[in-house]
Amino acid sequence: MGSSRVRRARNVPLWTAIAATIVATTLAVVHARVVPLPGMASLEGLSIDARFRMRGARAPGTDRIVIVALDDDTRVEAPEVFQTRRGYARLFDALTAYDPKVVAVDLLFGSREEILPAELAERVRAANATPPADPALAALIAAIAEELRGDEVLAEALGRSKRVVLGAYFVQGAAVANAKEPAGFAVAGL
Repeated sequence: MGSSRVRRARNVPLWTAIAATIVATTLAVVHARVVPLPGMASLEGLSIDARFRMRGARAPGTDRIVIVALDDDTRVEAPEVFQTRRGYARLFDALTAYDPKVVAVDLLFGSREEILPAELAERVRAANATPPADPALAALIAAIAEELRGDEVLAEALGRSKRVVLGAYFVQGAAVANAKEPAGFAVAGL
């Protein structure tokens, strides 16, 4: 009898595994239910990377689906794609030129593009409506006013394409009475 107690007490790997499981489970519950723990997203990313490396490269199952990734090289070579709606419009026009059946986009344009403060943007639009006599100044104001049309340019590109599907997540709530449809929907023909 005495030797079985000694064996149980010496089973260090079992107790280590039990303790590690309890700690990992506690951290997972705290992260999921209480407060996000720093570093968990990085740890998950490393885990995913490791699993893909262990699996190895695979040949595509089909050539019917193409994923266009916007990476750090794209950010350096074409920063306007990330910075302006006009850049996204050019990207969608370029993708549409390849005649795909659909272009699914994992982006959400949740608010209007603001290149300038609203008051200054209105002043530019007003100045463009009644251009000054100086042709150089009028051209400058017109160019700035055109840059402020990023949302409209994007909506026009979506309308031309008729193939771009924007992914979005909406929280269900009470319906808003008499809400106006965003202007971009009409421009895009949606």
